[in-house]
Amino acid sequence: MEVLYKRCCGIDIHKNMMVACIFTSVRKKEIRQFSTMTEDILQLVSWLKETDCEMAAMESTGSYWKPVYNIFEEEQIPIMVVNAQHIKGVPGRKTDVKDAEWIADLVRHGLVKASYIPNRDIIWFHITPMVSDLL
Repeated sequence: MEVLYKRCCGIDIHKNMMVACIFTSVRKKEIRQFSTMTEDILQLVSWLKETDCEMAAMESTGSYWKPVYNIFEEEQIPIMVVNAQHIKGVPGRKTDVKDAEWIADLVRHGLVKASYIPNRDIIWFHITPMVSDLL
């Protein structure tokens, strides 16, 4: 199968922690765990920048992905939020590390599709009239 991203990251996010797996070459991967606090998300961003990560992806489970996505967007890290139902269909993945590896592998081969998330300008455009009405 063709590799679309040589350096990519899969992130498995939970309420208090996240596991990230970066493929830095065809056979080399590195796994790290972070908390979901802003300081740790910024450490993840630094790690992705150090490794020249071309694309990162995370599941859209609950709302835990939102702060990570916002920081990645602000830091201009290419990120995809993918539907958990599209990537959970493989039996035997029982750990956070295996989930992060699986997400990274799917991204590497272009087998996931990003969910639509409007950019900040669009969101602000739709929220501004509501805020004006409230004031």
